[in-house]
Amino acid sequence: APAPPPHVFGVADAAYRGMMRGLDFVRTRTEQDKKQDDVSSADVFANQSILVSGESGAGKTVTTRYIMQYLAALSKKVDDSHLYHQNDRHPPQLLDGSKNNQSSIEQRVLQSNTILESFGNARTLRNDNSSRFGKFIELRFSERGRLMGASIDTYLLEKARIVSHTCGERTYHVFYQVLAKGSLSAADRKNFFIHNTSAEDFAITTAMAADGKHKQSSG
Repeated sequence: APAPPPHVFGVADAAYRGMMRGLDFVRTRTEQDKKQDDVSSADVFANQSILVSGESGAGKTVTTRYIMQYLAALSKKVDDSHLYHQNDRHPPQLLDGSKNNQSSIEQRVLQSNTILESFGNARTLRNDNSSRFGKFIELRFSERGRLMGASIDTYLLEKARIVSHTCGERTYHVFYQVLAKGSLSAADRKNFFIHNTSAEDFAITTAMAADGKHKQSSG
């Protein structure tokens, strides 16, 4: 039987375990081994890469989100286990009631996706939440496998979508979120000169019909 397609959690797990094997190799290697260089350090890499690709609507954005959630969950498990042994079954409590600040780091890394999607995702004919840009996400882990932070590089943003888009499609989510009723305070709406307005009042937030006139995109 043909091999099943790669599973998102299986790929993420393999990458994490490959990273840990590389870190263990570097950590346990003796000075004598380093001098003799019997085993090249290039044979075992701690750094891992996951490429998420596919056509529009294939699920790249959601898959990336699942990968990050899985890696963050593994990191939290390692962190909880470490605190369990270090603090005699009583992990320190923070002011917000969480067990440690590591969970807040994981949450901040995951929540960054929401900001990126707001400014870089839009509705297309094939996908209601299509990423209109490329991104390179680098997650940084400690030598014990704990998530320490992340950096995200973005590129190739579809700038033309800001001012024009096909009938049935929309511009970036952030414009609709800002113009939505109740999203901003009355003072902020006045400062931004959008008081008493909605998405229907702006050409960039309405779709172009076949006759060349603007019409409101539903949803």
